[in-house]
Amino acid sequence: MTKPKAKGILNSVYILLLLLSQIALSAQTNKIPFETYGVKDGLPEELVLDLLQDDQGFIWFGTQNGLVRYDGYDFHVFKNNVSGIDSSALNFRRMGRLLKSKEGTIFMNGRSQIASYNPVTERIKNFDPNQDSSNIQFDAINLQIVDEQENVWFSSFNSSTSTRTINRLNPRSGLIKQFPIALSSNQNKNAFQVAESSIEIWLLGVNNDLHVLNPKTDSFEVVLPTNLPPDSPQGGLMFSGEGTRLLITDVYGLTVFDTEQRKITKRYKNDDMQLEGTFPEVYPLYALEDKKNIYVFHVGGKISIINRLDDEITTHSYGEGKLAYEGGPPTVSFFWAHPPLQKNNWMHAITPGGDPFLLEAKDYFTSFDFYDYRFNDDNNLLPSRYPTAFYNFMYDHNGLLWLGTRPSLHKQAPRKRQMDFFQSDPDDLNSLPSDHVQSLFQDSKERLWVGTDKGLALYQPASDDFRHYVHNSTDRKSLSNDIITAIHEDAQGKIWVGTANGLNLWDEPTGTFKRHFYNSGESNYCRVLYTDNQERLWVSITNKGVFALDSQRERIVKSFTSEDSNPTSLAGNNVQSIHQDFKGNIWFGHRNAGLNRLNEDESGFIHYSPTQSDSTKIVDREIMSITEDSQNRLWVGTDNMGMNLYDHEADSFTPHYDKWNSSIGLMGEDDQGKVWFMSYSGSGLLTIDETTNNFKYFGEEKGLLQNDQSFNYETDWISKDEFGDFWIPTQRGLSVFDPQKETFRSYFEKDGFQAYTRGYVTLKTKDGDIWIGGLHGLNRITPKDLLVKDSSLVSVVITDMSINDTLYSKPDGDLFTKSVSYTDAISLKHWQKDLNFSFVGLHYLRSEDNQYSWKLENYDRVWTDPSTDRSAKYTNLSPGSYTFQVKGSNADGIWNENPTSMAITILPPWWKTWWAYVAYALLIAFLGRRVHIYQKQKTIRIEKEKALAKELAQAKEIEKAYSELKNTQTQLVHQAKMASLGELTAGIAHEIQNPLNFVNNFSDINSELISELIQEINDENYEEVKSIASDLEKNEIKIKHHGNRADSIVKGMLQHSRTGNGKRELTDINAMTDEYLRLAYHGLRAKDKTFNATMETDFDKNIGKVEVIAQDMGRVILNLINNAFQAVASKASLSSKASIGEIVKEDNKYKPLVTISTKLKPSNNGNTGKDQIEITITDNGNGIPDEIKNKIFQPFFTTKPTGQGTGLGLSLSHDIVTKGHGGKISFESKMGEGSSFTVTLPK
Repeated sequence: MTKPKAKGILNSVYILLLLLSQIALSAQTNKIPFETYGVKDGLPEELVLDLLQDDQGFIWFGTQNGLVRYDGYDFHVFKNNVSGIDSSALNFRRMGRLLKSKEGTIFMNGRSQIASYNPVTERIKNFDPNQDSSNIQFDAINLQIVDEQENVWFSSFNSSTSTRTINRLNPRSGLIKQFPIALSSNQNKNAFQVAESSIEIWLLGVNNDLHVLNPKTDSFEVVLPTNLPPDSPQGGLMFSGEGTRLLITDVYGLTVFDTEQRKITKRYKNDDMQLEGTFPEVYPLYALEDKKNIYVFHVGGKISIINRLDDEITTHSYGEGKLAYEGGPPTVSFFWAHPPLQKNNWMHAITPGGDPFLLEAKDYFTSFDFYDYRFNDDNNLLPSRYPTAFYNFMYDHNGLLWLGTRPSLHKQAPRKRQMDFFQSDPDDLNSLPSDHVQSLFQDSKERLWVGTDKGLALYQPASDDFRHYVHNSTDRKSLSNDIITAIHEDAQGKIWVGTANGLNLWDEPTGTFKRHFYNSGESNYCRVLYTDNQERLWVSITNKGVFALDSQRERIVKSFTSEDSNPTSLAGNNVQSIHQDFKGNIWFGHRNAGLNRLNEDESGFIHYSPTQSDSTKIVDREIMSITEDSQNRLWVGTDNMGMNLYDHEADSFTPHYDKWNSSIGLMGEDDQGKVWFMSYSGSGLLTIDETTNNFKYFGEEKGLLQNDQSFNYETDWISKDEFGDFWIPTQRGLSVFDPQKETFRSYFEKDGFQAYTRGYVTLKTKDGDIWIGGLHGLNRITPKDLLVKDSSLVSVVITDMSINDTLYSKPDGDLFTKSVSYTDAISLKHWQKDLNFSFVGLHYLRSEDNQYSWKLENYDRVWTDPSTDRSAKYTNLSPGSYTFQVKGSNADGIWNENPTSMAITILPPWWKTWWAYVAYALLIAFLGRRVHIYQKQKTIRIEKEKALAKELAQAKEIEKAYSELKNTQTQLVHQAKMASLGELTAGIAHEIQNPLNFVNNFSDINSELISELIQEINDENYEEVKSIASDLEKNEIKIKHHGNRADSIVKGMLQHSRTGNGKRELTDINAMTDEYLRLAYHGLRAKDKTFNATMETDFDKNIGKVEVIAQDMGRVILNLINNAFQAVASKASLSSKASIGEIVKEDNKYKPLVTISTKLKPSNNGNTGKDQIEITITDNGNGIPDEIKNKIFQPFFTTKPTGQGTGLGLSLSHDIVTKGHGGKISFESKMGEGSSFTVTLPK
């Protein structure tokens, strides 16, 4: 909700009361106080009825021919729907009041209709109260407020019943509710006053009854009834600063009502306020409040001040005490103070005769200053008296009062303690367009907009920076002439102004001039003004010589003219430069007469003129300037030959000449002592580079407005202000140069500087002011005030966007769902790649000087150079993400560094989308694969053809290499087998050796016995023969036994060896294991007679026979047993070496042990699984190191010395068990304790 301003709350009473009177105000006319806008500038018509500023900063105003939006550059007019076809156009053309809701919607009314404008959608919605279902006719609508719920409250006149009612419009539904509180037509039509506190709606209605809206019943209830006399005027309804206190006045007094507690907290009767008289002569009209006091304003010219702490009441009556004024009107109808309250407040008073006057209430109404309608100044020529009327009034951001009357507009000027007076002047394009002021509005940048019946004006007080003084033929205290020829400040600080006719002395207290040498019948052209060390003012008057004045007594004490008969007289009567050097010499520069120096007794002059034979003389007769720098060097500027530096000791000159800048008129010195010059028809401002003795130029290319200096011939010195800046007026405006930064800033006529011309003169006074005179009067400038820049920032809005030459500003339902100015991001198709952004900086002080800089992120690397362009164009943008950013500065160059931005996404075409690229990738991959396959096949075919040719040539080599490789492999396997076979053969030989030894031994015995038998037969010792035959028989049995044993060993080995066909056969694992154990043992014993080991067996008889490849499994068992015997043998060898020389107990001696066991492992899965058998070979050797445990089954890995092992034993055993029999082989080993290998086979 927007709280009603004092103007909004009291508007009805204001208009009613102010129509009764006039005010005539006076003051000095300001220069360029207004910018004026009319039909020629784009307004639909010239009567501006109301103004407001929206949330973005646009200025809106209503006219009799439509609604207008202004951005500082262009007017956009929303006209009424003439054809009736466009439902989005206004249904009426004459605007009434404008209101803005908290959401930014603008509401407006015509005579009998209401409309709204939504800036987000840029759509107008019309509400026709007469189309409401109640069929109640509405007329003369007056908008009151927009509440927190966005409802619009308005009063209206029902012509059918001749009553005025209060109504509420719901903009969302379009429904209007009329509340049954009505006034008859003969009652005050402006009686309703609506206000809002928090979210409550309060209404002061008929007979001052206070109503509040009950949200449950949606009806007004009387909270505070009153019983007033018939036809009593309506009192005032005003919220206090706290927002919960209502101040209500009626004919009986003042009521303070607490809206939260719903009760009266204070009641002040007229008697309490010491009011003498009764209604209708005296009664409270309205009340205002601050934190300390309540101020009650009564009819009859009385003011009551109520102290809120102790309720002490002080009443002031006009004509008595502090309100007694000699010469004032005898009586007063009422005083009207203008809220909001501040320390000093203006009030205007209406008298019974209609003569107005004003009071300034100071220090919170503790004292009062009186001003008549001329503001106590008879020189103020103002429109007088009735029927001049106030239409609008407001306080600006500085607390200054503005009054709109008919005619004219008035602004308080506190420095003069009077009102500035503005009125229309047909001859002044910068004046008000009309004296009939309809409306006033102050925007968010604190600019004052003035609506008149002939157009719109924007107030900007430029004249405060450039005060302007001109000649007034009817005012003897004004300048004697508008052509200013010289400005000078004497030793006492007096300001002397020379003109084309006379000399003027400025009087600061009165703001006027005193004239000297003025004669309206002749010309007294004052060329030069100068004060010497005797405080004499030297005045040069064209064709009349020079005069020395006593500036204190303002009279001539000495004069000099040119005399042909006197060679020591002044060389000419046109002196255009005077200067006194540090030695006290006074120099005079002439126009075409050279240079003169006044001698010490001032009886004559020493002449300096050009001499061709003497280069040390002055080089030109046209002397333009005589100046002295901080080093006491005297510089003489000439018209044609540059600058001349004077040598006091040699009494000679050294020229500094530049052919491009031969005419040097002025000199200046910066704070660092550097000397600067201005040239005529040359390069503008220049200085001497002391290192090269050449000139350095600062002209138009560096920012100077014009190279040709426009100073008066008699001006010698460039004025430098207290900040060290040079002030250089030109025919194009005023340039101010900063010699430290070497930069210029510019001011123009629109800023208040006088009309452009030539012949300027300047002066910097002791108080820091810069005075500039020209052909159009005198400007006075205070640099420290002028340098204060407008700090209010520009609000940049992107108003339009052109996409491929299609212009968008409103929502189109596709690209833009909001208006362009409210859009943060858009998405475009790939072909929408030509973009043009239009934008505006909402700042209404010299909008044409606002500057802009923009950047398109992901396209522009840097921001563009500042310019006044208000559009940015980009063409042929590639798909991608961009952000357009634009920022602006006001006319004083203050930038808003928070840019306005819009994100733009240009989508790629379908053939450049991610899914298209995926399809491309898949297609490329497919094609690539097909090409790859084709190329591969082609390459293979070619390579095969090449290889075939090579193979035919290399077949023998390949076959040979293959044969060698196969032989090598066979040899390695054979070597491994032979190693096992060797060990097996040794065991077999040992096994067979024993029975053979028995056979041999018994054969030998039998041979001996046979010899004995033969002998005994021969000896016929038959008993002995029988005994010997019996022994032979026994021996033969033993021989047969041991032969059978050897046969069984051989058959058993043959049985094992004959299974080399790789077929599985039922094999007794226990017998095989036992047999190979003994074969391995005896084989090792055969190689090493010292070897010995204990063998233990633990065979499970339940395992029965198992299907295995006997030869392969025998090889596995034999390899594992041999490894076990070798492990214990190795440890035994190390143990025996370690025990040499030591006494070792029998119990501690190492005993080699190899254990073999078999075991049947029943299946854990019952009938569905297979049983397994385990063959475990365990030794108590050294064990296997941890670091090689994962390598022992690798081919060719061995721990034996080179040549003693192939490294294939365990690898072949692992393959036989796992691959050949579907079993597994595992081991456990612990260093120093031995190893255990387990072969697990399926049963």
